Amino acid sequence: MFLFTVRQNNCDKTDVIKVEGTYANITQTSMSFFFSGVVGPELSTEARVLSPILGSVAPEDRLLQLGFSSSAADLGNQKLYPNFLRVIPSDSVQTEVGEDTLTIASA
Repeated sequence: MFLFTVRQNNCDKTDVIKVEGTYANITQTSMSFFFSGVVGPELSTEARVLSPILGSVAPEDRLLQLGFSSSAADLGNQKLYPNFLRVIPSDSVQTEVGEDTLTIASA
């Protein structure tokens, strides 16, 4: 399940819709809308698969992918995943904070 931010043709209104099902369903839905981004998927492994698909078009037509819980550090590589952004820190930052916390706690 993904949430798409969409804008209707010749309209300033922006809505969020839920799309479930196959690629065919998404294609049928997108005929009357401009998709500007995707929220998700939840897992880093799924984000790695989806991001190249969303970013496989010209830069001006790429869909933004917003990862709300995808924390794998490699998703921060803008050469591999140019359209991926996240709202949580990557695993590398979480590891660093955990190490610092343990160092302070053991002092």
